[in-house]
Formats: sequence, C-alpha cells, structure tokens
Amino acid sequence: METTINEISDGIYRISTYVPEVAPPAGFTFNQFLVVADEPLLFHTGPRGSFPAVAEMVAKVVPSSRCGGSPSATSRPTSVAR
Repeated sequence: METTINEISDGIYRISTYVPEVAPPAGFTFNQFLVVADEPLLFHTGPRGSFPAVAEMVAKVVPSSRCGGSPSATSRPTSVAR
C-alpha cells in the first residue's frame, strides 16, 4: 500500500492510496479529498485500514487539532461530531 498527497487546486488536496492486492495485476487506487478551509474537511472514500496512512498525509498539511469530523462515502449522512 502506497499513499501520496497532491494539491489539485488551491486548498484542495487529493490523497491517493494505491493497493495492488485489490485488483491484480493492475491494482486499485482509492482517493480521499481534503479541503483546507476555516473548518477543514476530509472526505474519506477508502477502506478503514488505509486511514492511518491517510491521516499521516493530512497531518503534513493541516494540524490534527484543526480537523473536525470526517464524512464518508459509505456512511449514512449524519451530523459531524466535533
């Protein structure tokens, strides 16, 4: 598993996690998106097991103390806990 981060627009980052085991031989890339604003938002679309690597990439851009909740593409819409 390899995770990278790239700024794709001003204040918007794509965090990509390549997992070769998901669809061999090509593998599969999960993308998460970080929006840096007054209240940063991480939209996490990957497997739970990739979150530590994603959190490491987020910490390179935003201190964890500034991060609130994290909506997920697979969860039901709910209010984000602070």
